[in-house]
Amino acid sequence: MGSDTQHDGHGSAVADWSRTTTRRLAHFTLDVDRLAEDMARCDRFRFGHAYSEFICGSYKGVALCNATGDLYDNLLVDYEGPYRVTEHGRQMPYVLEMVGENFHTEFMRFARLGRMTPGSLVIPHRDYLELDEEFVRIHIPLHTSDTCFSGEDDTIYQMRQGDVWFIDATRAHSAVSFFEEDRTHLILDFICDTVEGVLRFEPNPIPADDPFDGATVPRGGPLTDEQRSALLGLSAVINEHNYRDVLALIGKQYFVSEMSAESVFDLACEIARIGGQAEALEKLEWLRTHVLFKRLD
Repeated sequence: MGSDTQHDGHGSAVADWSRTTTRRLAHFTLDVDRLAEDMARCDRFRFGHAYSEFICGSYKGVALCNATGDLYDNLLVDYEGPYRVTEHGRQMPYVLEMVGENFHTEFMRFARLGRMTPGSLVIPHRDYLELDEEFVRIHIPLHTSDTCFSGEDDTIYQMRQGDVWFIDATRAHSAVSFFEEDRTHLILDFICDTVEGVLRFEPNPIPADDPFDGATVPRGGPLTDEQRSALLGLSAVINEHNYRDVLALIGKQYFVSEMSAESVFDLACEIARIGGQAEALEKLEWLRTHVLFKRLD
């Protein structure tokens, strides 16, 4: 259980890296048996549904470490002092051991499991908008498949089981799961000025020509006129009750067609506008502002 980093051995140029570059930091060789024991216990956990406005489908979270030790304290907040391990965290000894061996946990403020159910979408959004501090966010997939995808701006990529990713959560990003089982990630948030400051291992270098280090997924080109026309045809049925279903359809199309994360909202709003659905348009514009630019009450 440690970092299995792969450094450039072919003389390729390596870019500088910082907290503003989403990238794979390393790959951990996981102890399959010990992880299976932890995962079996977490199947009995009481997952919460925080941040439901960001989800089309179901995304559940459970806190392993937080400010209070409360099982139901799933919201990321600024706080001083050491984190507390929750009841569920104490039932994940292998996972927390892995965290302690590979990260400077004195900077850690939150550790949680994020679980996406089959067919679910995390809509394009930015994190930390409501906070004074910008956190260093780390993702480690614990149970996933090659039918799970992540997106940032106009790039689609995949995080494999055991990969260690730094996510620049201040950029517009999204995720979708076409997996037939629940996709589960370990998500860690640290307060630190640099990404390297939270690591106990030497990270992979960034290839200058590919910040995502070979993890990107090609898409099928821009929307064709026929595809765009079909989506705009949803203007005949969109309303204030089903606008999130329309948003989900476009959000999933983002993973197969060349379009930016923010353009998902642009197209959904255009559909509502063409359909003359003022209430649906108002809800979409409020949601776009809330998740991408400024947290609203």
